[in-house]
Amino acid sequence: MTIDAGQGRPERTRGREAALQLLYRAEIGRLDAGDDLDAYWNEAAEYLDGEAGQSVRGFAEDIFRGVRGDQAALDELISASLQHWRIERVALIDKLILRIAAFELRRGSDPPIAVIDESLELARRFGGDDSIRFVNGVVDGIRRNLEK
Repeated sequence: MTIDAGQGRPERTRGREAALQLLYRAEIGRLDAGDDLDAYWNEAAEYLDGEAGQSVRGFAEDIFRGVRGDQAALDELISASLQHWRIERVALIDKLILRIAAFELRRGSDPPIAVIDESLELARRFGGDDSIRFVNGVVDGIRRNLEK
């Protein structure tokens, strides 16, 4: 695992944080999927506790484009794991974290336990009081559904 700047956090962790921020900006209308991402990266050093290296940028942009490009299918995966809850009612940050996790679990490039752990860390850093438990349950459900 490569450690980048940013208080010793691994590059992939920082990449996921950046992807979450890019997705959030796109959701609230501050970034269009086709926009040049340079404006974000110029500001990202403040958010990511240091400049993002090329591997962080590439990883974040891969997640961003993958989630945006397959959002409907990812939302179906998430919805299948929600119990007594509609995806429309899920808090925006939690929904974005779940989309990232669903994308990564479906892609299979990292072990499921790593994806779950990283999802919980995103929920801890960016979500609300109940986010960690909620995200954990839903991501584990997604993992189980994908293993079937």
